[in-house]
Amino acid sequence: DPLLIQHLKDDHRVLLGQYGDIKAAAAKAIATQGDWKAVETGLVQLRRKLTDHLMTETIKLYVYLQLSLVGDREKSKVMRSFSSEMAGIGKVALDFIDKNRDVGLHLDKQEAFLDTWNEIGKVLGDRIAREEKTLYPMYDAAHNEQGVSAR
Repeated sequence: DPLLIQHLKDDHRVLLGQYGDIKAAAAKAIATQGDWKAVETGLVQLRRKLTDHLMTETIKLYVYLQLSLVGDREKSKVMRSFSSEMAGIGKVALDFIDKNRDVGLHLDKQEAFLDTWNEIGKVLGDRIAREEKTLYPMYDAAHNEQGVSAR
């Protein structure tokens, strides 16, 4: 797919925007002892987008790279490392989202929310930067070897 990398990068911008919106809504809810509905709604939307993004990466990016990098052990190892790492990060993020869908009903969840959300944000931000710097160029290179521009 010649537009895959741009699509995945666009997803990253949307996911980071959703993350920031949730963080701002949580900070506002804490500061005003207000409503957590915006956080809960944002979590549902982020979960949907993150799940779609992870599926696209798994099906279109990793499968393609696995097939394209058969003769390159080092790049295959890097790709597999990214894949397994993302599975772990995705599980942690999705589990947190699932556990906090009703954050507005539980004071203990509200008190712990932002600390954990900030940590998730750091991990996701770092991961996105590394994907765009290392993994996506591997796809571009493999795609370009076949005479197709991936941009």
